[in-house]
Amino acid sequence: MKELCISIELDPVKDGISFGSAEVTRPDAHAVIIGTNGQVKQISMSEAVGVINALDKCGSAFTLGSSDYSVIYNKTKVFMADLQDYLVGSVLIMHYDPDNGSLSPVYDMEIGELMELFEAQLDTLRSGDVSFAALRIG
Repeated sequence: MKELCISIELDPVKDGISFGSAEVTRPDAHAVIIGTNGQVKQISMSEAVGVINALDKCGSAFTLGSSDYSVIYNKTKVFMADLQDYLVGSVLIMHYDPDNGSLSPVYDMEIGELMELFEAQLDTLRSGDVSFAALRIG
């Protein structure tokens, strides 16, 4: 069985595409995982659904700054320092539309802006002689 078949014979009546069971995505559209250590990983929207499902009972979210980026994280990993909630680790980031409650992908051209907003939400914390970046929650 063919997953994807494209037929273009310059016949508008017959030309077209057959997807079979193939997933169709834009190659520049992703969900983004960012770590507080600065690492970035782009994942497919179907992988993002898997992460969201895995965080079903322990996940939470907040909006990054005044943007429409939703930061989805594991709330069991949150700790308090100086009366502020923080997280060290990684988070899933996607666009959030509050009008219909939907999540949508982040496009390649937005990664720079997203990183700036994310980095503005980081603080440097210290425990003993160890300093590390932590994400302010909320």
